[in-house]
Amino acid sequence: MERIATDNRRAGDRLLKNYYLADKNNFWISDTDKEWVHSSFSWLIEAYGYPSKNVKTKLFTEEFFPATFSSKKIDVNTLITDLCKLSNLNEKKFTYELVDDARDIEGMPYEIHGHPFECEMEINLVSDEDHYHLLLAKTLLKYPGRLLLNLIIETVKARQYENRISFEEVDEPDLLMYHIGIYSGFGFLLYQNLVEQGKSSDGIFWETKWSFVSIIPVQVMAYSLALFYNLMEENDPVWRKELKGDLQKNYDRAIEYINQAGNPLFDKQELTARTLYNEGDRYYLQKDFVNAIATFQKALFVTKDVYLKMDLNNFIGYSYLRREEYAKSIPYFQKALEINPGYGYANDNLGFAFIMSGDLESGKFYLHTALKTENNDAGYSYRNFALYHQKRKEYEQAEEYFQKAFNNTIIPIDLLEYFYARFLFEIGAKEKAIKYLKNSVDKGEPEAIELMKEYLDDRNNVKNF
Repeated sequence: MERIATDNRRAGDRLLKNYYLADKNNFWISDTDKEWVHSSFSWLIEAYGYPSKNVKTKLFTEEFFPATFSSKKIDVNTLITDLCKLSNLNEKKFTYELVDDARDIEGMPYEIHGHPFECEMEINLVSDEDHYHLLLAKTLLKYPGRLLLNLIIETVKARQYENRISFEEVDEPDLLMYHIGIYSGFGFLLYQNLVEQGKSSDGIFWETKWSFVSIIPVQVMAYSLALFYNLMEENDPVWRKELKGDLQKNYDRAIEYINQAGNPLFDKQELTARTLYNEGDRYYLQKDFVNAIATFQKALFVTKDVYLKMDLNNFIGYSYLRREEYAKSIPYFQKALEINPGYGYANDNLGFAFIMSGDLESGKFYLHTALKTENNDAGYSYRNFALYHQKRKEYEQAEEYFQKAFNNTIIPIDLLEYFYARFLFEIGAKEKAIKYLKNSVDKGEPEAIELMKEYLDDRNNVKNF
């Protein structure tokens, strides 16, 4: 069992020590903390690439938190449901328990020095998979903003463990989670809930004044948030007007500070490459694979980022797959794997390309390689194994892997229903096949639309299915 604490007092105290004496009417950040922010973002750019406008800024609205809004109350269960969906995490891997302390005893006076306990995460290995057990201070249930902030930090942290990201060389990894949260689109919600103050009374004897302050100071977080959006030339994001009082003032002053002092991490060439990448992604989502390929290739020519080159090669190859030009796709996946042999998605896609090209055993080799990387999508891997067995006429195994794919769907899997429909046609289960083919058509998959047209043109001739 591994326990990860988020209330890192030493890190928080180091950051906070100078801010009590800062001029509240002007933006101020120490050179040490500014260098830490720059170092942290440099690490993020190296690990994740230059920031992409494609990452949506999450707001506390029904669009992003449908489970929470549908329940009409903010609680741990609904927040975990929504945050897992936003972070592409398996909700079933999360459990939690509430921890009592003096703050929960009615009428008990108390005084806390430093940062109080709020949340810790235990990581347990269950069936060769990481599972995450959260220990939450019961008092957080009274303060939804603090509850939300802590759960965001923990799901961000869990996402890094799922991605097998190493923090061995990173100073103060707990503080880094705030920056990864910004990178993941949670910056506004984190910033909005950094500080919460109020007072309560039992109506007779005791009045309790309370103040929650995060381990990262408001001005450091404001500078971090402003730096991030400045990297994308978004100095006035739409959510800025949602900030209240001093939070908006600090953010605006941080932007002014960066405009005057400069942003040492800004890279116009990489911003152009990311813009092209996002444009290519839009073409892909519109199923316009020709223009997607052309735009991804432009981005490939512009960027110097080897990891973006890796992703672009993978996406170009995948767009060729969707055009059923399997031979053309293979060199792009191979180029992606030259950069990172452990790239799970590229291994999976290369395996699929070989299988669809008729080289079944090469395909199987790369599917097994994808599974070993542990950064693949299991649903896609199982879909591809199903196709491998279908091509070998091993129908029982094919059915088994198709069901595994359906059971491991966290985000929608391209063409899963389409390929399963083709499989069902092949084994003579026509009525069931039509059901799944309609599901694929409803997803707007052109391959399924074309197959449905063929079927409707000649309902009596199913030998090609």
